[in-house]
Amino acid sequence: MRKSALLSGLICAMFWVGMTGGALAADRIRGAGLALIWCKTCHVIDDRGTGPLIGEVPSFPTIARNPEIRNEAIYIRLSESHVRMPKMALSHRDKEDLIYYIRSLARQ
Repeated sequence: MRKSALLSGLICAMFWVGMTGGALAADRIRGAGLALIWCKTCHVIDDRGTGPLIGEVPSFPTIARNPEIRNEAIYIRLSESHVRMPKMALSHRDKEDLIYYIRSLARQ
């Protein structure tokens, strides 16, 4: 009986993850808030044009719609210190939420 309940729970969880695209861990709304705090100084962070348009700094909608930019590359970029971006102390969850938010812009 216990194995049956465990198996049923596992099947339900797999179905739920499949239905949500595996995005249970990431929070788009939280990612949008982080973008307002950390990113809008240099990036346009939405389709409404929130943020400046600075030279070669890509907008979040442009990043989201570029199939050549993988999530792993965004994660690494958010983890690096470089001249243009301030030294951010983003947690793993922060980075995942920002990536989920950025990717959500491709669907708008």
